[in-house]
Amino acid sequence: MKGGLVAINKPSGKSSAQCLNEIKAIISRSELAKFFQPDPPHPNDKNSKRKKWKRNDIKIGHGGTLDPLASGVLVVGLGIGTKQLPTLLSCVKTYKATCLFGCSTNTYDSSGKIIRVATKIPSKEEIADGLAAFRGDILQLPPLYSALHIQGKRLYEYAREGLPLPENVKPRPMRCDHLELIDFHEKGQHNYNDPDTFASKEEIESEELLRPVPDSEKKKAENDSDGAVNHDSVQDNNENSQQKSSNEEASAVKSTSVESIRTTEEKEGQENKNEPKNRKRKLEVTDLERGSRPAIGPSAVLDMSVSSGFYVRSVIHDLAHHIGSEAHMVDLIRTQQGDFVLGSDACFEFEEFHSAGWEQKLASLLKLDLENKEG
Repeated sequence: MKGGLVAINKPSGKSSAQCLNEIKAIISRSELAKFFQPDPPHPNDKNSKRKKWKRNDIKIGHGGTLDPLASGVLVVGLGIGTKQLPTLLSCVKTYKATCLFGCSTNTYDSSGKIIRVATKIPSKEEIADGLAAFRGDILQLPPLYSALHIQGKRLYEYAREGLPLPENVKPRPMRCDHLELIDFHEKGQHNYNDPDTFASKEEIESEELLRPVPDSEKKKAENDSDGAVNHDSVQDNNENSQQKSSNEEASAVKSTSVESIRTTEEKEGQENKNEPKNRKRKLEVTDLERGSRPAIGPSAVLDMSVSSGFYVRSVIHDLAHHIGSEAHMVDLIRTQQGDFVLGSDACFEFEEFHSAGWEQKLASLLKLDLENKEG
């Protein structure tokens, strides 16, 4: 068996596993399959894994998962190259990440649902200055929607099933050697949109269990709520004050929190205290949320070099909170992993495996002799 390491430019919209399975199926039907097939087990070999050997099966793996939203360098090990993949776990990776300020989501990216809307839209200077807090050695809390295991179950499985976490998730030591703002576009100068779906009360509470909302934010939300009640009483006495306050509220960026999401049962309970309490609960957002989309803020592109296991989504989420705002990731490109660089000769475009000539290119990179029928 022969083989080695190559890189592919994973397209956005496909998981790493999907890409790997497609490539595996294509190579398995090609003349190169013979180079990457494991040797058949000896008849007396009692290793259970070896007993699963199949004649046309090839050995393949990758050196670090990319989220479906992300694109860029995905290192693939073929044949004996799979034994080299563990060395990539400790190498530095570089990314270009685009974040959109204005709201945060339960997944920390554009595939999720809105959990909070910003009360402040930061400037380019505030974003650039805030990056200093995340350079060097840091402690990072992973997103709730991540593949980390807790007691044999992945975090995203707890989130999707609405199950409480059996234990607290601890921040992990990470390193960020380089973190810079390389591009910035004000609202109206980019083509990104915020998600149009708000998270349910349970989904918001699940995220807050992992990453609690600071007491200062909760207190502010309570004060805002009290202020709204006092404002109503002022409206009854002064119509001019009512008009002024309404205009101010309309121009402000509103903040979404757990308190702003109520259940139908709770709303009906305020109208009729004798209503039966054993009715099925239905989640419902307030009128404010139902009829509006959050204000779209600026987009910012960050260039970073980080250690293995680093969650780019988390640093965007944490950066926004650090400067008093909300944000989520809308695009991610891995530009380098170890010695493999996006756009280099050693990096395949994923579409190349669906066109002629890929066999010769792969054989040349891995120094395989296609004329050798023995493999």
